[in-house]
Amino acid sequence: MPKQEDATFTQMLSLGRLIRSQIERETTLSLAQLETLRFVYEAGRPSMLEVAHYHRITAPSATSLVDELVRAKLLTRVSDARDRRHVRLTLTSSGRRVLKASMESRKRVIESLLTDLGERDRKEFNRLIGNILAAHTK
Repeated sequence: MPKQEDATFTQMLSLGRLIRSQIERETTLSLAQLETLRFVYEAGRPSMLEVAHYHRITAPSATSLVDELVRAKLLTRVSDARDRRHVRLTLTSSGRRVLKASMESRKRVIESLLTDLGERDRKEFNRLIGNILAAHTK
C-alpha cells in the first residue's frame, strides 16, 4: 500500500475507534445494541433475519444481540399477524427513550470531535464524507 493510502487507512481506523469509545462512555449499551435500536426504529417492525442482515452477522448472533435488548425491556418480540411463526421486533417506550438519548449523545460526541475545525474545514470534511458514502451506498 502506498504511504498516503496507509496513512488514510490508519487515520480512518483511529477515527472510528475514537468515535466508538466516546459514544460508549456515555451509555451502558454497546454500539451494536444502540445501532440495533436505531435500525428497529427506522425499519418499523423488522424480522430477526433483517437485523442479522443489517449487522452482517449470523441469525444466532442476531438472536443473542436482541435477547439482551429484550431482557433490558428495550425491545419486544411480536408475532406476525399473517404468520405466527415469524417474529417482528418493536421498540418499547423505554427503548424509544434510550434511543433518543443515544442519538442526542452521539450528536454531542461528533460535535465535540469537530469543534476545533473551522467552518471551511467542516464543509470540506462533510463534502468528502458525502462523496465516499455516495460512491459506496448505491
